[in-house]
Amino acid sequence: MTLAARVNEAFGLPGNPVDAALASRHKLESRRALQAAGLAVPTFRAVSLADDPRALSMSFAYPSVVKPLAMSGSRGVIRVNDSCEFVGAFERLRTLMDQPDVRIERDSAHAMLLVESFFQTFTSKMVCDASRSTEVIICISAESHAAVDSLLDKAVADLTTLVRDWA
Repeated sequence: MTLAARVNEAFGLPGNPVDAALASRHKLESRRALQAAGLAVPTFRAVSLADDPRALSMSFAYPSVVKPLAMSGSRGVIRVNDSCEFVGAFERLRTLMDQPDVRIERDSAHAMLLVESFFQTFTSKMVCDASRSTEVIICISAESHAAVDSLLDKAVADLTTLVRDWA
């Protein structure tokens, strides 16, 4: 994505700006950019893998999502429902981030985790059960929460029909 943005910029083609492509590769920078643009994002905080997870666990609302800043494809994304689960997830991610295959591309982001409150305030509709599914990021342009709920209801109905037709 970064390469494509650079090529587009070099040839004057339309596409994502290079800064946006770079931010999209880093979860914390993406959250900051979305927040700065006035978009609804879950509350978030970056923490260091060197921190004490027991002390940190008392400072978050639950449920929350803990994820490595530098990994993709939902690798290492863990939903935690309480401080005990937070400590376990933190230790699991600390071990994961120290693995040789992760250390190949090493920068400061590999020593950080992002903790987000579970995004329950935007819509009361269940979008994805993180304990059974991978992370899904959906951008919906709508005028109100009711419009978002209506779009989600339609999507669920369409998926239900699709699954029923496959069976």
